[in-house]
Amino acid sequence: MKLNKRIAFVFFVIFLFIQTIAFPNSFTVSSPNQSLKVELKLDDALSYKVLADGQVVLSKVLLYLDFIDESACYGGCLTRQDKFSVEKVIQPLFGINDNIKDHFNGLRLTFGDGKSFEIRVYNGSVAHRFNVERESSYILYNEGMNIFLEENVPVISDVVKSSNNFNHPYEGDYVSHPVNDIGSNHATLPMIIETPHLKTAVMEAGLEAFPALYFTSQRAVLTSVHPPYPLEEKVADNKFFLKKVTKSAEYIAKGTGPKSLPWRILSFVREDKDLLNNEMVFLLAPEAEGDFSWVKPGKVAWDWYNDNNLWNVPFKSGVNTETYLYYIDFAAKYGIEYINIDEGWSDNRNLLDINDEIDLPRVINYAKKKNVGVFLWTTSTTLLDSIDTYLNKIKEWGANGIKVDFFQRDDQIMIENYETIARKAAERKLLVNFHGATKPTGLSRKYPNVLNYEAVKGLEYNKFDDGGGASPDQVAFIPFIRALAGPMDYTPGGMQYLNRDDWRPIFNRPFTQGTRMQQLALYVLFYAPLQMLADSPMLYEQDPKITGLISSIPVNWDETVPIAGIIGAYAIIARRKGNRWYVAGVNSWQPKDIKLDLNFILAKKIKYTLWSDGANADQIGEDYRVQKGSLKEPLQVSMASGGGFLLMLEL
Repeated sequence: MKLNKRIAFVFFVIFLFIQTIAFPNSFTVSSPNQSLKVELKLDDALSYKVLADGQVVLSKVLLYLDFIDESACYGGCLTRQDKFSVEKVIQPLFGINDNIKDHFNGLRLTFGDGKSFEIRVYNGSVAHRFNVERESSYILYNEGMNIFLEENVPVISDVVKSSNNFNHPYEGDYVSHPVNDIGSNHATLPMIIETPHLKTAVMEAGLEAFPALYFTSQRAVLTSVHPPYPLEEKVADNKFFLKKVTKSAEYIAKGTGPKSLPWRILSFVREDKDLLNNEMVFLLAPEAEGDFSWVKPGKVAWDWYNDNNLWNVPFKSGVNTETYLYYIDFAAKYGIEYINIDEGWSDNRNLLDINDEIDLPRVINYAKKKNVGVFLWTTSTTLLDSIDTYLNKIKEWGANGIKVDFFQRDDQIMIENYETIARKAAERKLLVNFHGATKPTGLSRKYPNVLNYEAVKGLEYNKFDDGGGASPDQVAFIPFIRALAGPMDYTPGGMQYLNRDDWRPIFNRPFTQGTRMQQLALYVLFYAPLQMLADSPMLYEQDPKITGLISSIPVNWDETVPIAGIIGAYAIIARRKGNRWYVAGVNSWQPKDIKLDLNFILAKKIKYTLWSDGANADQIGEDYRVQKGSLKEPLQVSMASGGGFLLMLEL
């Protein structure tokens, strides 16, 4: 009997030993080049530390997934661990690079309470997500991450007042805040943390049937928050019919499993310029299914920014047939692929009640004859009320796409609405441009017909914003932060200018801040598969040389190379299409002289054309000069206050 007890005790000890070996409480995952290391700890909670070249960048990132009315379990619930590595090349349908390397080491932990956790470590980035593994309905009280920082570390973000209750269009200014000052307000993504040794960019990807991620702060800890699940909605205005949440649940999301939750991404850079070519959101988004070869990116002659202003024409310009026929002729002349018919073509609450001043079938048929496509504007509420009826009619009319505006929410229900629109539009081979919307999180990879998102304080703010408009100071932030999320409809192309001291908002005849060369550079710097020419055709016709150049700049690229930049000061990027390189730079209101080092181009003889600010561009934004030659040594380029340049290289 004593022998049996001893044997049983030995087996028990062996069992505990095996359990300890099989399921440790700490794990290490390193990047393929070993420069980045994540030390993950598993006990009563789940957390990790990030080191770069042996130096601590983030001392603690605390993670959590809480099912409602259930206690979270981590260390005591681990049932399986799997390590894996992936190295492959992705070839997107279109983008900023024709090849994207997907190379990482990963770890997956499976728990007995119906969840799993996955982390991937790339050369420069860390991405993690939870998954709901239970094959039943679930309600999530919370999901997120707390990022522990040092006191008053600077955080750069568009911070939204908590009193807005998550109702906003991601169109605020990017400002650097000490982390402690964010408090109960909501820091939006993407955001930049000036962590020790490196800067950290925070993003999310793969947002499907789940609310968006924001951050508040409790002293020096960034604490994630989500819009709660809506229980009741109400139309809040009689013009754009925004739906606001009037009653919310105590939880953030619900559904039926299994389900993968969104990726939370941390990218680390030593130089600001390395933020200019980050494709982590695209890499981690779900892949497209089906044939999207019919999707045609391109440029758009836009009406709303310039208030349909035409002159020296024999008709009254406005939302009418004659005006849009003129826009079509202008687009056809310069090879512009689309026109946009914005607010006013129909009743805002009924897309079938067409404005008597516009013969829509005639306009669309005329556009087809000229090989120009047509986008039609609508509010999200109106479209979603009868989405199948409206999309069927839009397709029947022969339009090519829809511009869907005024969402201004990203709780679970609204995120589901974005995908519903994308899917139903794709079924009818219609293109989509989201405005007044959340930021992109990879939906364009799953549905490539979603060509663009706004989610930026774009050029239109020069029409109505007394708080500074679309200033060059903000332009110098945008490529480092907003562009991390994906394509962006900033709507560049302003053709009349006022300097910093003279500028003011004018709704029906807006003036752009900065110089013509800054506007030109944005067509390269800001990636947009659907890219606007925002100003009046009459103004473009006054400078056909620039208009022809803008129209010829590609909207998709084969290769992207960051050249130089400092967040909030200036940015320079090079993009290649075929055998031609486009190098573009912009700066804030502070003038900038720079020597362009282009040693990444291996060709011995390179012909170049440089479009740069003229000697008087700081006062007269229309002033520019053009230089041509053979590139033999680094070029010296001067950017005026609010200026820019475009360098074209022929290999």
